[in-house]
This record gives sequence, structure tokens and C-alpha cells, in this order.
Amino acid sequence: MMIENMSADFTCPSCKYNRTDFLIKSDKTDPGAIISEKVLCISLDQLVRDHHLSSVDLLQIDTEGYDFEIVSAIDFSLIKPTLIHSEHGVSKGIMSRQNLARLRELLHQNAYELWLTEWDAVAYRSDSFVDL
Repeated sequence: MMIENMSADFTCPSCKYNRTDFLIKSDKTDPGAIISEKVLCISLDQLVRDHHLSSVDLLQIDTEGYDFEIVSAIDFSLIKPTLIHSEHGVSKGIMSRQNLARLRELLHQNAYELWLTEWDAVAYRSDSFVDL
């Protein structure tokens, strides 16, 4: 799938991004600060299938406030990473409190516990760790 990065609205399988929203979230006021570039992208599900992955230990996500949309695009019946680390930055408005709550609910529905720091969210599968 080929998309034009940040030049206008564009859609991934379950996410919608637009240049204006990105400028607001990134505290940039100059629309010229973003350079349009065509990039090849695939979903995590497609990456897992293409490379015949049976497991993922750590999924690192840093998409400047769109982390909930990325996590919601994961097919948890296909792959369940042991750890999912993402940035929420609720205190700076990077992610809304509503999306953080939705992220927590989605992860709990898929057997993850969530540990929050001021900026980050770490989701872990409770069945992946041993009590000592």
C-alpha cells in the first residue's frame, strides 16, 4: 500500500490522520515544517504474516498521539505481543484521556494489564510472567 505521508487526509486500515491534527498535536504552527513524502507501509498483521512470526516479545509504538489507533488495528487473534510499550503523554495533550481509557479497555479485553507512567503506557500479558 502506498500513501502520501502528511500531505492531506489519508487512511490506514483503521486509522485516519490529517496534517492539521498532526500540527496541533506536535505544537508546530508552521505547515511548511512538514515535508510530504510517499512511503510504503503495511499493517502489523501483514508484517506478521509476511515474515511468518509466531510471537512478538516487544512492540514499541511512538506515533505522536495516534498510539490508540495503532493498537486498535492489531488483530490479537493473530499475534499477542508479550509487551506493548507506547507513549500516551496525556498531561501534554498528546493523547486524549478518552483514548487512554479506550486503550486500557481494549488491552484489558485482550488479557493485558496496563502500567502507566507520566508519559508512557506499558501493557503486558499477565499470563507471560511467573510469580516468584
